[in-house]
Formats: sequence, structure tokens, C-alpha cells
Amino acid sequence: MEKIMVFLEAFKYGLSINGTLEISEWKYRVVFNNMIIISRSSSLFFVLTLVLILLCSCSRNNKSLIADFEKEPMEGWKSTEDLKLNSYSIEILPPEVIGFKGFGVLNTGHDQPEKIGTLTSPEFIISKKYINFLITGNNHYNAEKDCNVRIVIDGKVVKYAPPTRYPLVEWGTMDVSEFLGKSARFEVFDKSDKHFIIIDQIYQSDELALGAEELSFKVDKKYLLFPVTKGGAKYRFRLDKEGDLTEQFVVEMGNGEPDYWSFKDLSNFQGKEIKLKTYCPISVNGLDKIHLSDVVPGENQFYKEKERPQFHFTSKTGFLNDPNGLVYNDGVWHLMYQHNPYGVIGSLKHWGHAVSTDLVHWTEKPSSLVPDDLGSNHSGGAVVDFNNSAGFQTGDVQTLVAFWTSAGHFSTPSSHFRQCLSYSINNGETWKKFEGNPIIDFIAGRNRDPNVIWHEKAETWVMSLFIDNNEYAIFNSNNLKDWTLTDRIIMPASECPDMFQLNLDGNQENTKWIFWGGNGNYVVGDFDGKKFNVEGEAQRTHFGDYYAAMTYSNAPDNRVVQTGWLNKWPFQNTNFKMQMSIPNEITLRISPNGNPILYSYPVKELESLRSESFLHNKDMLLTQKPFVPNFKAELMDLNVLAEVKKDGVLKMKVRGEEIVYNRNDNTISYKKEKIKLLTNTDIQEFRVLVDRASIEIFCNGGEKALFFPTAISKDNKTVEFISEGTKSKLKKLEIYSLNSSWASK
Repeated sequence: MEKIMVFLEAFKYGLSINGTLEISEWKYRVVFNNMIIISRSSSLFFVLTLVLILLCSCSRNNKSLIADFEKEPMEGWKSTEDLKLNSYSIEILPPEVIGFKGFGVLNTGHDQPEKIGTLTSPEFIISKKYINFLITGNNHYNAEKDCNVRIVIDGKVVKYAPPTRYPLVEWGTMDVSEFLGKSARFEVFDKSDKHFIIIDQIYQSDELALGAEELSFKVDKKYLLFPVTKGGAKYRFRLDKEGDLTEQFVVEMGNGEPDYWSFKDLSNFQGKEIKLKTYCPISVNGLDKIHLSDVVPGENQFYKEKERPQFHFTSKTGFLNDPNGLVYNDGVWHLMYQHNPYGVIGSLKHWGHAVSTDLVHWTEKPSSLVPDDLGSNHSGGAVVDFNNSAGFQTGDVQTLVAFWTSAGHFSTPSSHFRQCLSYSINNGETWKKFEGNPIIDFIAGRNRDPNVIWHEKAETWVMSLFIDNNEYAIFNSNNLKDWTLTDRIIMPASECPDMFQLNLDGNQENTKWIFWGGNGNYVVGDFDGKKFNVEGEAQRTHFGDYYAAMTYSNAPDNRVVQTGWLNKWPFQNTNFKMQMSIPNEITLRISPNGNPILYSYPVKELESLRSESFLHNKDMLLTQKPFVPNFKAELMDLNVLAEVKKDGVLKMKVRGEEIVYNRNDNTISYKKEKIKLLTNTDIQEFRVLVDRASIEIFCNGGEKALFFPTAISKDNKTVEFISEGTKSKLKKLEIYSLNSSWASK
């Protein structure tokens, strides 16, 4: 047995990083480079011979070890601040942290995260395509700023990767092929007093390090099903699909019966081979439950759940956020959006895709974009390439071209944020990623969210792009592939830019341009296709939990239709999470204070959902005794025209949710939001839309719009009005119940 152990030490230090030999009662289990071989009756001589063959194979692969932290001291490494040059025994790691190899790891302080500093390796020559490592730690969103591992060349950080989802241990990778032959250092950078990194087995290789298990399928059914355990281990998967790009995603999984099933729609891969791989060095809980099926368990309840919004878009399952790629073409409104179809955590982002012919009734399609080795698919826009600028069109159908950010921090291998494109030659049925991606390389920070328009007068394509902090950039292109920087804009916003042109007060001879930021701030100005000339200060029309809104490209009849993300969710145990706002029609008008401002109002198509109504068109004096119309509804569209004089307060309780207008302050209040209105007269007009999980309030034709996700009482289906102080009047009241837009599902 001693000879075997000596041999295994040579195995570990010399040639392999992922190899073990386990012996128990003449049963041998060899694990080598993710291959599992079990011999139940072979002789020990046979097993050792097999290991030697595998060792020779490893030698041919020529892996190059940078550090495995098995020996003290960490020779040649340098430390700063609180961090010390010593390895950390895996024996004193928390018991749930499993998967590291050998006996030692580098640990910046899972038990003392307030410790900060850096640990830097000796110089080495980059000789392989990848640098692989086993890692765990707090998966901090801003990993590039204060908690990550890095490759440093000539004092400059050229690559970095965040720690994974603690306590899960996974293989991480950085692609360093562009730096072959250069001298580099590996740096563990922990400047956070809240986060930490545990890392082991850092080595160079021409092969991507993957987990110990793999599943293969010949696709003969519609779906690949994954068992989801909420709060379970967040396993990262890699799905290789024959004839298509690799997809990366994360699923929460555990032992026992799943909470629900997530699914991958394989309609476009029938008859093809797929391989599912992990990044976990040990067995994955629940892997044996993954299977192909023509049905999704529980799908007969999709859109029938008691918490499901009834006229706001939600995905069948999973997490959604920013609207993306909003485009109209050939009678179809395409709503794409940030989506994790595999769970209700905001993990690696796909682009979900839904279509509608009326902005009200939606049909969900397979994902239009999936995360690949370039990164998670973050936000962006889409256009109709009406003159075939990019040259992708092959028939009579005009090409749709989408632009997005490959967020490389969140994929494996890790990289910077870069801008990419994809296209569809069949009106969005299928999408293909451009082989020349990225089309714009890394600039700074988390440069992201490319949005593209056609500028008619300048006859050029224009891209707006968020750079960093409060800075945006504008680019021009004549082919949608090659882009030239033409301007930079500073405004009090970040992320998700949009640009659109509007007629001022409907006058086609007087147009203005809007530059929009992710938080709802916007500026008005002139734009010649290259430079944006800002006029006045940033303004805001939309309030509440309304974020990352985008307008539809190529909308008919010169309409400007906008949809935003309602970025809070009021329920705890749903299999879907988050919702879109209703679509809003955006116009530009001279406000009562004399400035051009955006007005936002529900699109007219929503009126098609109206059914029963209560209509009152005569003046009614209100008092402190509640006026309760004889009308009840769950889904509600309320229109109020009221006269509220000085010292008067109007309270509207819509299904128990109190909305207050104060005449002296000229403010509308709901929950913690209090907004000053521009129309400062005794006559005020309000429209309120109530769904199961939201309230949206539009004031005076849309001069201010408030959006609030909230759980509405199931029992209270009434409306009541109360006047305090000077008595108010209802001059007009319309209440409509609304049908569900999912009724046919």
C-alpha cells in the first residue's frame, strides 16, 4: 500500500491534476481527467498498468501546473495587506465545501471575509489556450472591481474571472490564447471586506476543464427536462448541440422530488445528438433525473396559476428582466427579454422570445439567444434590415438583426463584456449568431446594451451603447457589422440606452430626438446621425419600479410603443418570476410648464380586453363617507376625472390599494412614492390599471406614469372614493372589468 501512495503522490504532483485511485476490498475505482473507470475483479497489476497508460496520455496533453497549494511555503508568490503566504488545509473547510483535490487550497478568508489583499504567483510563460482552476466563493456581481482572480501581463489586468456560487466548487477557466508566449502572473484579488475566494489546482491546458459527469441524448422528443429544487445547489451546465453553438446555463438541483421541472425546447434539434456536461468535479445531485419528454410536468397549469398576471407578459417558467430586441415586422410584434428559463434565479441570461399581433395576446417561442462561450446574453435591441445592409437576406423575407452584449464575466471561460449580433431570415422563427462576433470589442467597465436605429436623413445605422458610470456612446455603421464611434453623452442614468424621434405636439414639421437611460431619465435634443445635441436638463416621466424600458423598432403608423420591466416581484413560491409593464404609447408634448416632455399612456389595444363596465358621467359630491360604486372586478381599468380644490384631498381605494391626490401639494401618492404633477389645476384625470400582481397609474393623459408590482388582495374587488378637507367632485367615472389575455391558453 505504501508504494501505491507514493505512486499517487507522483501522479498528483507530476502529471495530473484530476486523477485518483481508490482501493477498497479489491474493488478499484480510477478517476482520471473526468473519466470514471471501475474494475471489480481485475488484478491490482492491471489497475496500476491502466493508471500508467493514463499518465502517459496526460503527459502527451502536456498540462502545465501553476499551483496546487500542496506544499509550504508558497514559493515565489507575493502577498499584500492582510493576506498571508500559506496554503489552507481542506480538512478545516466547512463540510459542505467539497470537490477540491489534494490536501491544500488557497483561501482568502471564508471565515474572515473582512481580510483583504492580493496573492500573486511567480511569472510563467503562457503556453496553452486555457488557464483552468477549481474555485468557489461569493459570486459578487461586480467581480471585476473587488473580488476575482486575474491574469496580469506587464502590470495590466488582461483577464479576470469571478468566484462561483459558494459553497459549490466548480472548474473555472480563462481563455488566454491571444497572449501565447507572453510572460504573465496569476493574481488572486480580494479587496472586498464581505467576500472571499477559495481556489485550487491552477494549471494551463489546451482543453477546457469540465466536470466528472456527462449525459448524451439522441433527440426524439420535444423537451429536455431538468428537476428544479429551489434553494438547491446552483450547478452550471454546458449543452453541446450538434450543428449549433454550445449553451451554458445554471439549474438549482438537489436530491429528492423536485419543486418543479424546467425545460429546454428542442423543437429545432430533432434527430440530432446533444451532450450535457457539468463544471462540477464531483457528482451532481439530481443528474439522473434529467431526461427527454414530449410533455412538461405541470404545463397544463401554465397561465392558470393564482399568482399569474393576467394582462402583463410573463414567461411560462423562470426569471425574466429587461425587455430586449423589441421589433415589429410583417404584422408581428416581437418581444424578447432577459430570461433564465431554467429557474427563478437571475443567472446566465438567454433572450426569451414571445410574439403578438395585437400587443395583448402573446405566444412564447423558443429562446432567440442562448449563452455561449462568449458570455451571458445581456440586453440589446433589434432592427429590420430593410435594405439588406448586412447582406444576410437570402429570400424575399427581410432579415431581423439583433444586437446584444456577450457578458463574459458570467460564462466559462471568463472574458470582458463585448458587443455581438445575431440574425433571423425567417421573421424570428430561428436565429443565427454572426460568425464574426464580437462586432465591438471591450471598451471600458461593463460596456453593454447596444441599441440600433436607422437615421433617415443621415442614411446610416446608429448604435447607442452604455460605457460606464453615466457615460454613453454613439456609433455609426453602413453594414451593421463595422462600427465607428461618433459621440459620447453624459447623463444621470446608466445601462439600457434607447433613442427615438417624436413629433412635438403632433407637428410633423417640428421633431425632437430623445436619448433614454435605463432608470427612466431622458434628455430631449437634436441629432444629426452622429452628434446628439442635448437641450435642457434630464427629465423623467416614469416612476416606481419601472426599469430598462425600450421602444419597438419599426412600429407601424410612426407609433412609439414602449415596454419596461417591473423589477420587483411580490410572490415567494411561483415557478415564474417578474413581469413586463403594459405596453405604453409615448408622445412628446409641451407641458404646462412650457417644456417638451414625454407623455406615456396605455396602448389602445388594451381596451380590447374590456368587458363589463360601470359608467357615471354626472357630477358627484364626495365626502368623508366612502362612495362605493356597485361594481366588482378582479382585473380593472379605472378612469377618473375629478375636481379637487385648495385644501382638498382625494383618496381612491382600488381593490384596497390607496392612491391619494393632495391638491395643495399637487402630488399623487401610492405606497412610498410621492410625485409632483405638472398640471396644477383643480381638474385632474387619472387612469388606473389593476392586475393580480401590479398597479399602474397614469396622470393627466400620461404626464406622469407610476408602475408598482404588488400583491393585490384576492377578496377585495371594489373601488371607493373619499374626500377630505374641501369637498371634491367626481365629474366622470368609468370602471371596466378586463378579460384575461391568457384566457385561451
